[in-house]
Amino acid sequence: MRLLVDTNVFLDVLLDRKDLADISDFFFRKAKSLNHQLIICTTCFKDLAYFLFKVYHDTKKVNEILKELYAEVDKIVGITADDTIKAIYMDGDYEDNLLVNTCQTCSCDILITNNVKHFKNKGINVMTPLKYLEFTN
Repeated sequence: MRLLVDTNVFLDVLLDRKDLADISDFFFRKAKSLNHQLIICTTCFKDLAYFLFKVYHDTKKVNEILKELYAEVDKIVGITADDTIKAIYMDGDYEDNLLVNTCQTCSCDILITNNVKHFKNKGINVMTPLKYLEFTN
């Protein structure tokens, strides 16, 4: 199974967000144990660097965290020009639309995010980390 993981799920773990970190961490461990492919967009990687720098104010520290993350994900996918242009013309949030298009372009089975409501009626399967854990039990 191919799982496109949204930035917010990585941030749960990396920033130890209350009430979300443990669930998201367990999601990552469960997905790995099931050999599900963890995929991240280049834009999400960029956003993680931005948020991590705001916390640590240290590019060396941020790069070390990103290297560790890189070792854990199975694939980093780029966003095509077509994905970008298509997102401009879709209803809703531009960044969410980029994820929808990338999910479709890369044939991902599920988008894992904490913001499921942002992706209603977008034509893709979406789950929170908790729903994924329930789904895979």
